[in-house]
Amino acid sequence: MYTLLGAQGTIGMQMQPNTIAQNLLRKYKGTGYVVNAPFMCESAETAQSIMRDNTFTAIVDRARESDLTLVGIGPTPNTAASISSMRYDLDTVRELKNHNVCGDICSNFYDIYGNLSKNPLCDRFVKVSLEEIKKHKNVVGIANGDHKVASILGALNGRYLDTLITDQSTMVSVVEMADRLGI
Repeated sequence: MYTLLGAQGTIGMQMQPNTIAQNLLRKYKGTGYVVNAPFMCESAETAQSIMRDNTFTAIVDRARESDLTLVGIGPTPNTAASISSMRYDLDTVRELKNHNVCGDICSNFYDIYGNLSKNPLCDRFVKVSLEEIKKHKNVVGIANGDHKVASILGALNGRYLDTLITDQSTMVSVVEMADRLGI
């Protein structure tokens, strides 16, 4: 099992990738290779340096050979949400919203059409790129709920997933949004 992005300093309401990996390994056995790095760095240069490091690139290379890549689909940034339910502070949420971000996969932020955000803030996250993830054999995205409808639609429009796991109500809402937007 390989994690594909850095982890927050505190868990709070959000699960860290390393914690998820540990829980899955406890249940199914195996070996884990985790990115021991921050989720978001103070500068893009620091994040880029970490992502060039041999420890990080070795995990990325090994993960590419996996039979399955399981990713979460992050919610549309919402300034009304409490900080405990978001992975970043309110200033970051506002900046993402100002750039029409509707969701993310592994901290790769995109709009409703699946276009990656060009916001320089996005370069501060330690993550595997969506271009890299597209090289994986079977990318399975998991998300559900009203707060994930736009982010699921953006992920589907970007063709970032091979398989989507969600519930019927969420999928109906995704289809309705796509029809309403004509996409």
